[in-house]
Amino acid sequence: EEFKKAIDHLENAIELTRKKRIRARYQFILAQLYTKLGNGSQAAINYNLVAKSNAAYELRFKAKILNALSATSGKDVLIKELDKMLKDEKNSEYKDQIYYAKAELDMKTPDETSAIENYSKSVLWSVNNNRQKGISYLKLADIHFDKTEYLSAQRYYDSCVQVLPEDYPGFEGLQSKAN
Repeated sequence: EEFKKAIDHLENAIELTRKKRIRARYQFILAQLYTKLGNGSQAAINYNLVAKSNAAYELRFKAKILNALSATSGKDVLIKELDKMLKDEKNSEYKDQIYYAKAELDMKTPDETSAIENYSKSVLWSVNNNRQKGISYLKLADIHFDKTEYLSAQRYYDSCVQVLPEDYPGFEGLQSKAN
């Protein structure tokens, strides 16, 4: 939990590491630490370095998604990047995560209508990733609950508890809302 010390050590490790793939992994971890500390601009710098590196494709993909999720500005540029990712054949199995990231950007604007559409697409494209499907259902449920549309919210909470694991944080509260 000593994130600032970890950041110092990681920055030293990045300078000393000769292997580019290992350096990219360290930069990814560094970006995650900056996100935890609320420093979105430093996180974005490191996520972008990973995304442009020759790291494994999944790590570069995850860096792009997490960059969008931690962004505090530049929504239009990030949406264009995510739309570009949606068109790439390599990302067909990850469309659920891309739509989720678009929805999260929409909620920061806030553009609730577009967010609902993107969360719904995330659910639709989530074939092998029940955790992502459950989280998208949960976001939809919360939006409807906040708008006092309790019947719609209940359906989404019910779907949520069907796919999320029982050890998901707050699972019992979700079950209560579903019931």
